[in-house]
Amino acid sequence: MDELFNIRWNSKRPDVPRSAVKKPIKTLHYLTIEFLPGRTLKNTLFNLGWHDIFAQALKQKGIDINKIFDVEADAGLGNGGMGRLAACFMDSLATLNYPATAHCIKYDYGLFQQRIIDGQQAEFLDEWQNTGGAWLTARPDEAVTVRFHGNVGSYKGPDGNLKFNYEGCQEVEAFPFDMMLSGYDSHIVSNLKLWSAKSKSSAKRVNYGEYSNRVNEAKEIEDISSVLYPSIEQASGRTLRFKQQYFLVSASMQNVINVHLHKGRDINDLSSFVAIHINDTHPTMCVPELMRILMDEHSFSWDDAWNTITKCVSYTNHTVMAEALEVWDADLVMRVVPRIYQIISEIDRRFREYLTKLKKEPKIIEHMAIISNNSVRMANLAIHASHKINGVSKVHSQILKERLFKHFAEIYPDRFINVTNGITHRRWLAECNPRLTEFITKLIGGDLCKDAQAMEELCRFLDDTNSIKKINEIKLENKKDFAEWLKIHQGITINPESRFDVLVKRIHEYKRQLLNVLRIIYLYNELKNNPKADILPQTFIFAGKAASNYIMAKRIIKLINQVAAEIEKDKVISKIIKVVFVENYSVTIAEKLMPATEVSQQISLAGQEASGTGNMKAVMNGALMMCTYDGANAEIAHLRCNDGTFTFGLSPFEVERTWRDGYNPIDIYNSNKDIVGVIDALNNGFNGESFKDIASYLLNTCTNKDNYMCLADFEEFIEAHKKMDALYRKPLEWGKVVMRNISKMGYFSADRAILDYVKNVWHLTKLK
Repeated sequence: MDELFNIRWNSKRPDVPRSAVKKPIKTLHYLTIEFLPGRTLKNTLFNLGWHDIFAQALKQKGIDINKIFDVEADAGLGNGGMGRLAACFMDSLATLNYPATAHCIKYDYGLFQQRIIDGQQAEFLDEWQNTGGAWLTARPDEAVTVRFHGNVGSYKGPDGNLKFNYEGCQEVEAFPFDMMLSGYDSHIVSNLKLWSAKSKSSAKRVNYGEYSNRVNEAKEIEDISSVLYPSIEQASGRTLRFKQQYFLVSASMQNVINVHLHKGRDINDLSSFVAIHINDTHPTMCVPELMRILMDEHSFSWDDAWNTITKCVSYTNHTVMAEALEVWDADLVMRVVPRIYQIISEIDRRFREYLTKLKKEPKIIEHMAIISNNSVRMANLAIHASHKINGVSKVHSQILKERLFKHFAEIYPDRFINVTNGITHRRWLAECNPRLTEFITKLIGGDLCKDAQAMEELCRFLDDTNSIKKINEIKLENKKDFAEWLKIHQGITINPESRFDVLVKRIHEYKRQLLNVLRIIYLYNELKNNPKADILPQTFIFAGKAASNYIMAKRIIKLINQVAAEIEKDKVISKIIKVVFVENYSVTIAEKLMPATEVSQQISLAGQEASGTGNMKAVMNGALMMCTYDGANAEIAHLRCNDGTFTFGLSPFEVERTWRDGYNPIDIYNSNKDIVGVIDALNNGFNGESFKDIASYLLNTCTNKDNYMCLADFEEFIEAHKKMDALYRKPLEWGKVVMRNISKMGYFSADRAILDYVKNVWHLTKLK
């Protein structure tokens, strides 16, 4: 820490030459629209090695440390895996002593607090800052101004270069808050810089007649940092979400430049000291914004600015879903950020010119263009401006190169790489599952927190019956803990002796929570026809939020809960199968659920899920995987030599071929009596409510159809579970496979992923 401080201090002193620092200290700036760090107090005490000390001190006063932890709310800064991944990466960067700052928005209310009322999702304000905001440090000295709307004028400056001025703009103050993120036994911390939107005119004296207008303007400005993912169904919502994204990148890029200059560094050396990473397409406007700053404020030529940016910027694509490959209406961009639109237009013109010189066909040029059909394509802009583009699993990266961005990969073959995602095993194993961690450490020795690959040593104990029995005992104790937590927090009683089958993700059609419900309905039908059917006692656990305006996702939540209520009414069947929907899924809830998970459902339609870090958490904690050939599933299976992997369904190639040849679910329905029974049950309904709409959706007989082919994979899904059931009936064999799985999961540590990024993308400097 002293060395880092001295470097920063000395670099500010004008009498210290730049050569005094022999090697540039290159810092990562990680731009992300989501960030989910969970609770900070517990994680910080763990990383500092102080958890037990504080727990014992509080115990002497009659206080349970967990009661203290429960006071803190999870920071409401995200919704899904992308935000949890960003937090894992910052933890690893700090642990490995690489300097990094993540930039995000300080959402006043996050996404929303989810409650299930009468089986339906209800949304409430997430006032997380009441307790979770205790870790934020205001930084008024770093506030900057972000401009929207208005007119852009130009003139020649004294140096003969073109200068730009702005008239009639809406000026917003971007006010930063810092949250320090600890690493494990490390010398530095990562920093999370959260930007809040404030009105610059709120403190100005106004006439009485102007007051209401100023109030409305201030509210409009503050809405920019109010909630995550405002609805884009209305034009006002689309404008707000677009302004959020520009607000984030403009504030972040101004901060990057200001800090660089404040340290006494030459602006021309920016790429030697700064790496800028675009986490999915949301922060892509950092490219034209940085062009604006370098050209308009620091007199860079176009070529010099572009060369600097392409050395600094890299891009991770997280999904092939259309909503994440953002496309913005060109008129919206032109109206909200006119200078940025000018720059994007020039990037597009030059890129088209370059493609023409390469003799690309006009239709390919149009496909690759930044602006086309009055739309601005953010993914195309990110790829064109980045020196490296990566997918987050081998399957996903292959799809990017061979299908989604094929034409870009042809002209930029060296830019496309793979960096398979990872999780911080410190939080997602050592911290959340102390029983298992203590057992592993006793067997293999060493500090597991510093070396996840050491888990490979567990293979030496695969024939040790006592060790396998201990693995099973630990899982049962963790299941009892979760059952107790669920009883306290939701009043739901579950049987820890039943198998815990878990599907916890953002609720979305492509993640196919619906397919899992279809299997539950199939089992329910089997038990209704024969209450003595040989079916394993199972508890099906779902969790995740649906976007507030996502009708089908919310209908799936309703179906899950109505099926749960219907089963609960049957006193016989409810002792064999039970369905639970856990409210308001969060990092903290995941920390309780992952150690208790026995079956991890990773059942998205092949080719749709980029990675699946939730699967890594579950398997590292001793779950077996039910999966399609998607995301990182294949890599997990490969490292485990496919032992205990239950794979089903179409491959990505077969999915593409099926759509090309024509997907006809009616034929599947007519040839499978089990599917007929499931569809009939949907039509008849559960707990007094018919789900004919979902039955029609599955059979593609309505406008809203199943593009994720649940029925195509249904039969193999059922058969794969029968194989899994057979293994589960043999506890020692199941436990042996579990132990082998855990031993192979060190590769999926975020530490490994970060080292891949450092070596192949960011080229950061480790601080000693």
